[in-house]
Amino acid sequence: MLELIKWARTRKEFSKETARDRLKNAIAVDRFDLAPDIINALRIDITNAVSRYMVIEEEDQQVRLTRENDSMTLVTSIPVREVHRWANNN
Repeated sequence: MLELIKWARTRKEFSKETARDRLKNAIAVDRFDLAPDIINALRIDITNAVSRYMVIEEEDQQVRLTRENDSMTLVTSIPVREVHRWANNN
């Protein structure tokens, strides 16, 4: 029974995070006329690149695009748990 409660709680948190990410993507699409697939592909590429050097919390990653006049800025926040040992030697 306890496992069922844990599963339901995890599922609810995952659903909340998924809904939040989808809303952020929808806002970015409206603001910058970018397809959701492009934003998702960008998030995946960034995650893959950073994951080669660090252990990260993918669930808490945030990708944000802002526009000011004619320029666009990409800001990403990725919680890092640890840096791979070999990454320090390069």
